[in-house]
Amino acid sequence: MDTRTRTKSAGTVDGLTKTARQLRESGRWAELADLLSSNPGGEPSPELMILLAEAAMRTGDLHRSIELLDRLLAESDSLPTVTRAEAMLVRSTTARLRGFPQKALEDASAATALLESEDAPIELLIQGHKQIGIAHGMLGVLDGAIEHLERALRLCARSADLGLQADVEVALGMAFMHLGRYPAAQVHFSNSAAALGKLGRRLELAIAFDNMGRLHFEMGEFERALEMHDQSLAIARETRLVRVESMALVNIGDARAALGQHEEALKAYQEALGPGAEALEPRIITCANAGMASAYRAFRDYRKARFFIGQAIYEAQRQGLKYELGRALITAGGIALDEEDYQEAKSRVTEAVSLLQEAGAQRQLVRAYLYLSQICLRSKRWTALADTLTALAKLIDQLDLADYLAREAASMPEVIEYAASKRIGGSLYPQLRTRLRHERTPAGPAILDAAGGPDASPGMPHVEVRAFGPFEVKVDGRPVPSPEWEGRKAQELFVFLLCHPQGRTKEELIDILWPDMSAGLSRNAFYSNVYRARRAVYRECLVQEGGRYRVLSDGQWWFDIDEFRRLSDEARRAPRASDRHIAALEEANLLYRGDFLEGFYADWVTTMRADAEARFVQNLECLIEARTQRHQLEGAVAALDRLLAVDPTNCEAHERFMKLLVQLGRAAEARQRDLAFRRMLEMDSGPSDGGAPTVTRTRTRRS
Repeated sequence: MDTRTRTKSAGTVDGLTKTARQLRESGRWAELADLLSSNPGGEPSPELMILLAEAAMRTGDLHRSIELLDRLLAESDSLPTVTRAEAMLVRSTTARLRGFPQKALEDASAATALLESEDAPIELLIQGHKQIGIAHGMLGVLDGAIEHLERALRLCARSADLGLQADVEVALGMAFMHLGRYPAAQVHFSNSAAALGKLGRRLELAIAFDNMGRLHFEMGEFERALEMHDQSLAIARETRLVRVESMALVNIGDARAALGQHEEALKAYQEALGPGAEALEPRIITCANAGMASAYRAFRDYRKARFFIGQAIYEAQRQGLKYELGRALITAGGIALDEEDYQEAKSRVTEAVSLLQEAGAQRQLVRAYLYLSQICLRSKRWTALADTLTALAKLIDQLDLADYLAREAASMPEVIEYAASKRIGGSLYPQLRTRLRHERTPAGPAILDAAGGPDASPGMPHVEVRAFGPFEVKVDGRPVPSPEWEGRKAQELFVFLLCHPQGRTKEELIDILWPDMSAGLSRNAFYSNVYRARRAVYRECLVQEGGRYRVLSDGQWWFDIDEFRRLSDEARRAPRASDRHIAALEEANLLYRGDFLEGFYADWVTTMRADAEARFVQNLECLIEARTQRHQLEGAVAALDRLLAVDPTNCEAHERFMKLLVQLGRAAEARQRDLAFRRMLEMDSGPSDGGAPTVTRTRTRRS
């Protein structure tokens, strides 16, 4: 039924009011807004005006909602007490969504006081305590938030409004999540989603999915978080809920960034600004700007990073958003840290610590302490570093946030290495160091700089890299599976720098690895793949020093190419046909499992592949000579077999192979191999005028 038909069927004011109530109860806010906006009658009743204001608020038109409610409450003397309180509660919600938590708290507290003095519907009293709780949460008073929200939940036992109970469950889940009490948060979010699914309340269900995604994000389950936020976004776009759409996009950006997908994250944050501005939602605008700053920080575009974090800080300060301001200040401190402005970095993060302590935001406080520790480490403020690490250890012990610390600390291993080596905080940091070495869990933004620190080298893992044949990397014996690289380009970048230990500048690497890509895209691709390589192996595996990126020289590395070259050179230096000469050649040849970077086709790879194959062939020819000279014919035959596998048309090698097989009494095998060789040559040469094919290709034996 369209809006015109529904309006016509509503007929009288009573009919219109009944239809409007039904739409509100089913959560069909866009339809409710259309119905009441198209009502041809005169001034709506106070109830219809409140419903219209709530519909405008729910669909993102916050300015109109405030305008309607201010006009209605200006005549509050003539309004019944319960109606006045209901209007104040809707205005409280609208003020909160506009980023004015103090105003929201004032309206909600006044409305609740009015309702408690009257024999008011229990549902309005529940709304009052819910709104007070949410406003307290925004102001950082989380204990007060939980007190009022739990009171609201107890009152829900006296109401049949399942949707209202679901709203309270969501708000409680958010408060517990901010305190880091994840199991409690998960229970409330699940209860809410189950109720909203039964009711078919699309708006609230979209919000529930978004909050559940945020919980998965905080628990380090980034892929699962992305799934939940995508569901929320789909519902929001389907039902024209611009505020929820912008919230979901910001959270999608955060999940993408945590997965190292910084280009996709930046796009999500940029998209969020559109509906966020339309909904006049300062909190969302703050988070989107802070997210863009983090993305540009990952790309090392510090000019843009500083601009967007400045926008975020300004908006958070203007609206009194302590939690969001604390997060933005941590990012600002990280940007200053990257630029080695340690004084600015310390100032920003110290301010964040103070705000987050006041707001009771324990998880973000862990992040702030970690950043402050890294700043002290880089600036060599050893006393301050010890104090900060001690405070962090106490916080973790009090709140049982060890898992959260592990995820966040993965991007700052040098801090944990230092704390463990100095035995600060008892057993916490040594245990965390061991855990990080084994798990190598990615977390936080990509910080693309060298990350040295005291006692770093002894803690470096052992890395084994095989580039001959199928590409393989093991870190402390653990294979790094292909999905952890998120693409072959990160592998190619990593191996290129291993093959060129002197390093290359960013510009040189882009020219070699992304020659056909535009400047902006190639720069983004470069930073993304540096991040991916670091995440797949370990953070300090690639460093930037003196304008050049290179593999960390004091790490513990084994690279089959380097070992192959070393053994080949050792064989050249050893006396011909000596035991050491033969052993070095055999060891080198065992490493050659196939083409260099099998399946990769870049120009530099092709050059390296040809050089490696030429050296391998030379090794085989030397080994054949040595084995033959020492009458080790089986060894010579095995080497000839490998040589023909690399160069199947080498007639000289084939002839020697036949002779040795006959000498070893394997004449039948020699005849079969010779027949196969001739057939291969016929196929390779193509048909002639009826005569036998003429073989023209031979190899000159290398000395």
